[in-house]
Amino acid sequence: MENRYKYIIIDDEVKAINLLQKTLSKHCKNLTCVGTYSSPVDFIEVMHQEDFDLLFLDISMPQKTGIKLLEQMPELDCEIIFVTAHEEHALQALNFGPTGYILKPINLNKLTIAINRAIKHIQDKKLAERFTSEKVFHQKGKIGIKNSNGLDYIDVNDILFLKALSRCTKIITTNKEYTSSNNIGKFKSVIEQYDFHSVHRSYIINIRKVKRYESNGIVFMEGGYEIPVAKSSRESFLQLFDRI
Repeated sequence: MENRYKYIIIDDEVKAINLLQKTLSKHCKNLTCVGTYSSPVDFIEVMHQEDFDLLFLDISMPQKTGIKLLEQMPELDCEIIFVTAHEEHALQALNFGPTGYILKPINLNKLTIAINRAIKHIQDKKLAERFTSEKVFHQKGKIGIKNSNGLDYIDVNDILFLKALSRCTKIITTNKEYTSSNNIGKFKSVIEQYDFHSVHRSYIINIRKVKRYESNGIVFMEGGYEIPVAKSSRESFLQLFDRI
């Protein structure tokens, strides 16, 4: 049986949503629509209730642009294809690692290429997750980070901090940096079982590597790194340490 992949469309123009949905239904039989939203705000309210692999996203929308939406949700874990009438946002959109940037009116060939690329990424991530399960974390104290040839295994104790990078995660260790295609939310539930703490929506730090904290909300790490601590996280962060 052919694998099916779930998608969502966000576009403030209902006609554009209907046209894209009709095109996908006709030409991409392995895709299933699980939601359409003409307001990105409405999507934010339900995104954690939806299970989907692929997001078709407009950029220029009145309530919140597609770019602002992604900035607000670094934990979003799906492939993204921008579908927009505005060519000038392409460079900024690249910061989010999209698998496609399709200009309206939609070119079917370009759309198909972007979707096939997205599906390949989805399949690769699912394969990588088989090697980076919680069992690996618990038994070995290591994180498996996929590279072009296989996996790099990193000792958890060597990690200084993790940083959300668009929809990827950068892992900074004492002597090297790695980038994972998984978002930071994939790491959070496992890594925080060690001496790690989320101090910001974009940062998880190794408590053992903290050197100094300043009242303006900056924590200084080994290696000279400065990490912002969100106001909402400062109290819980300070409670991790004994103070005199």
